[in-house]
Amino acid sequence: MEYPNQGYPDIITQKFGKDLELVFGPVEQRVDYRQLSQKEIAERLEKIPEKLWVEQTRGGMLSLLDSWILALQSLADSKALWGIKLPKNNIMPMEGCQRHPVENLFFNYGSQRILYLRHCIQIMFKFDPWSVFNAIGRKDSNNIIYINDGQHRTMCCLFFGIRYMAVQYRTSDDVTVDIDQFCACNVDNLPSEPYDNYRNRSSRAEIKISNGQIPCREDQEMLDIKHWAKKWGIRICRANDPQASSNRGISHMGDLLKSARLGMQNMDIAAAILIRCYGNQTIKSANLLGLTYLLSQQDNTWIMADNPFDKGVFTNPKLENLSCLILKEFGTSSDNLHSACKKSVNDVYGKGNGIAPEVKVGHALYHVYEAKSNGKFPMTAPVNKYGETIRVHEWILG
Repeated sequence: MEYPNQGYPDIITQKFGKDLELVFGPVEQRVDYRQLSQKEIAERLEKIPEKLWVEQTRGGMLSLLDSWILALQSLADSKALWGIKLPKNNIMPMEGCQRHPVENLFFNYGSQRILYLRHCIQIMFKFDPWSVFNAIGRKDSNNIIYINDGQHRTMCCLFFGIRYMAVQYRTSDDVTVDIDQFCACNVDNLPSEPYDNYRNRSSRAEIKISNGQIPCREDQEMLDIKHWAKKWGIRICRANDPQASSNRGISHMGDLLKSARLGMQNMDIAAAILIRCYGNQTIKSANLLGLTYLLSQQDNTWIMADNPFDKGVFTNPKLENLSCLILKEFGTSSDNLHSACKKSVNDVYGKGNGIAPEVKVGHALYHVYEAKSNGKFPMTAPVNKYGETIRVHEWILG
C-alpha cells in the first residue's frame, strides 16, 4: 500500500469529512492553532475527557485508525477543537528506522495504557516535528506492528495528516514482548519531576529569546515564573529538597503554575503580601495560590504599584489593611494561615470534601476579612467554578 505521506485515510474522511469538518468545523472558519492563547487552550482541554473510557480500550487489540476514530468521535461530540486549523505535514524529520503505513499499526490494550485523549490533544497544541521521536513496537509474522511506546505522539501525527509512521520494532509473535516493551519504557523508567520541567522549559525560553525566537507558550509560562521568583527573592526547589523549607523556599510547581495562570500581576500581589506578613519564612504554596485566587476576583483598585513598599509598608492602603488583618488574626507563622483556613472549611463540609486547598484559603480569608475589617475596604466575595462562595465555621470569625 503506497500513497503520498500526507492527508487523511479514506476510512477517516468517510466518517468525518474530507478535512475533518465534523471535528474542526468549516475550513474557511478555522484559526491557526498556534494563535490560540494559553487560556483558550485550557478552556478547550477542559471539554476533552482525560481518558477515553470505552470498552475497546480496556483490553484487547485495536488498530491505530480504529483508536483514532474513537478519539475523533469524542472530539466531534464535544466540539472541543471546533474552529481550529492544523497544517498538514509530510514526514516526521527524525531518521534512524523504517516508516510504516498507518493501516498496519495496532495497539495491544491488554498491555498498553488506556488512551489519554486530553494528553494527545495537549501534544497537538505544542506540536514540533523534531520532537516526535520514533515509536517502539513489535512486528508479527503478518506484518502488523503493535506500538508499545509512543501511542499518543503517534496518534497526534494523524491529526497533521501523516500517513507513514516511524517505528523501531522487534519481530516476534509472542505477545509478552508487548508487556516487556511497555514496562521497559514506562514502568521501569525514571520519570521527570515538575521541577525538571520548570528548569528546562525556562532555560529553553531564555535561549530562544536570546536567539531572536519566540518561545512556546509553556516555556514562556515557566520563564515568567522564574522572573517572578527572582523579583521576590523566592527559591524554587525540587520536591522534598530541604532548601524548600529555608528562607522563601517553595517546591510545589503545580501550585506555582496554577497561580501564574490566574495572572502574574495577582501572583505578584500575593507574593508581596506573604513577604510583608512573614518576611523570609517558607512560602507555603497553598497560601500563595489561595491569595492569588482571591485577588484574581477583585477589582483593579487592589493592584499594587511597581514599588509597592515604603519602609516595609504597602503604599496601597487596601493591601496594607489586608496584611495587617492577616497578621492580627492568624499570627506571625505562615503555617497558621493555611491550617486555620483549612480547618474552618473542613469543620463545615467534613474531611475529604474535595474542596481544593486554594479555595479553602481564599474563601476563608475573605470571610475573616469581611468580618474583621469593619467594611473599610470591602472585597468581592470569591466564587468557585460552580459560582458558590464556600462557607466557613463560625469559630474562625470569633
